[in-house]
Order: sequence, then structure tokens, then C-alpha cells
Amino acid sequence: MAEKLAAYIKALGQGFLVGAGLAAYDRWAAGQADPLHSPLPGQGHFYDWREARVFYKAHGEGHPVLLLHSIHVAASGWEMRHVHEFLAVNGFRVYTPDLPGFGLSTRPPRRYTHDLYTRFLRDFVRDVVGQEAVVVASGITTSFVVAAAAGAPSLFGPLVLIAPVGIQRFHQRPLWGPVLEQLFRLPVLGHTMFNVLVSRPVLRWLLRHLLYLNAEQVTDVAVRYHYAVSHQPNARFAPAALLGGALNRFIRQEFAALRQPVLLVWGYRARLVPPTDGPAFLQANPRAQLTGFDARLLPHDEQADQFNRYVLKWLQARLEEAGHGEQIRLRVVM
Repeated sequence: MAEKLAAYIKALGQGFLVGAGLAAYDRWAAGQADPLHSPLPGQGHFYDWREARVFYKAHGEGHPVLLLHSIHVAASGWEMRHVHEFLAVNGFRVYTPDLPGFGLSTRPPRRYTHDLYTRFLRDFVRDVVGQEAVVVASGITTSFVVAAAAGAPSLFGPLVLIAPVGIQRFHQRPLWGPVLEQLFRLPVLGHTMFNVLVSRPVLRWLLRHLLYLNAEQVTDVAVRYHYAVSHQPNARFAPAALLGGALNRFIRQEFAALRQPVLLVWGYRARLVPPTDGPAFLQANPRAQLTGFDARLLPHDEQADQFNRYVLKWLQARLEEAGHGEQIRLRVVM
């Protein structure tokens, strides 16, 4: 009995030391992050949504455009900075939020789901924008946009969907998804797992091999900003939902039901969401249009000049067809 008790006490002590070590690493990692700020021009606001307090920047005057970043382990509205500034000086009122659980928005330790983000988009357009909005969205966020626009078509105008998902991939939750999500939600182990995933070397690798084609895009400034974004309190909970597949949804029927103009945009060299997915979207909705640029997952950042000029021309034509053309100043300011 004494030997068993001694072994039990020893195991408890070892567990305590491991837990203390992991907690110390987590505190150290958080202490290495720069203060988080929004580099986007315009006026910062908070939208007190029922599920979170959401930060957004508004800039420019004209027809409203909602810019929505993709979701990954270090996501924020920073991704849309080039589009944000360009459209704001070319006749649009631009709204760029940090989605709930990311950036400067609050990150409650709740369960994040596809339906939560779909509800947020509808509420944000209704409560903040106040009228039908053009949407430019990236990555898995495009599936939230499709679901929101199909359910509330009066709130959403032309859609620009960059590397869209929900038909060919990221359309169902894998069997192991709930287990992986729960692992990242664990108080100490999950926090440490996430901190390893968003360490500077791993972030640099993710940026270089998944998000960008051109290595020059992966600057020290970019790595530092993504590190700061991913080392805020409760930063792991929304990415845990992504990694566990809780944000996946099959949106083929909803995409087919869209009546507003849709532009599909791909980076020709994207790996995670390759341009070969495009035909499945066109088959579901032949009214959609498709274009691409020499980039990976972020052509709106990596090929910003080309992307911005193409999208501006496309939006001008679509809004003129709908009778909104008089609201746009027909010029290009770089």
C-alpha cells in the first residue's frame, strides 16, 4: 500500500511539473507578441452583437462593400487591407470587420459554428451597413456568405468569392473533427498545442507554403502581425472549430439558388483550394463568372493591383446594370 501511495504521489508531482511547464511556456509565448492594432485606414468601431463584440473599420463614401477575411489560425481583417483602401478611394463605403473570435473582436470561449457566422453576416449588414451590400470574401468565409445571401437575398448584392469552398471540399465534418476540436479547447494542453501551431516558425511556413506563392510576401512584419493576432486571450477557440470541421457545410443548393451576380476568383497556384474546384461551382450556378491570378490562396493580397482593377471594373458593370452606377465615381485611384 505504501509503495502504491508513493507511486501515486510521484505521478501527481510529475503531472504538476508538466502542467506548470506548459503553463509557463504559454505565458512566455503570449509575452512575445506585439500589441495588436488595426493597420487599415478609416474609423474603427465596435458592433455589440449578441454573441461577441465585433471590431470593424469603415472607410470611404458610396455604395457599401463588406470585406470578409478568410479563417485560419491567425486570421483578421488585415488580409483585406489592399482591397479596403483601394475601393474606399474609388467610390465605395467599405466595411472590414474582424470576424467573431479573431483580430480585435472579442473571443468568447464558446462553440463556433457555420450557423453562428451566417447569422453574424446577416445581422451585421442589417444593423451596421443598413442596406444591400456588395461582399468580397475569402476562403471558408465564402460559404457563410453563400448561406447568408441565399437566406436573406435582399441584404446582399454582387458577391466576389475568393477560393470558395463548400462543394468540392470543406463541405462536411470529418469523423475525427469533434475530438480534434475538443483537444484544442482543453485548458492547458489545448492552449500549448495551439501555441506550437502559431509559433513564429510554423506561421512563417504556413504563410510561405499555403497562403503565398511569392516568398517576398512573407515579411518579418507579416509574421509578427500574425503572431500578435494569434496570441490574444482565447485565441484558440475559433480556430479549433475550423480545425475540427465545425465550420464546414455543403452549400451547393444555396449557391445554385443565388440570383445576384457572382464572381469566383482563384489563385492559379493554390494548393489547399485548387482552381480545379471552379467547374463544380459553375455547374451548380452557370450565371457565375470565374477568373484567376498568379497566386496561391490570397490573390487579393499577392496580386493586389491586378485584382483590384479587375474587381472594380466588374463591380461597376454589375451595379450599373442594377441601377446603382450613379453612386460610383468612375475613376481608378492607386
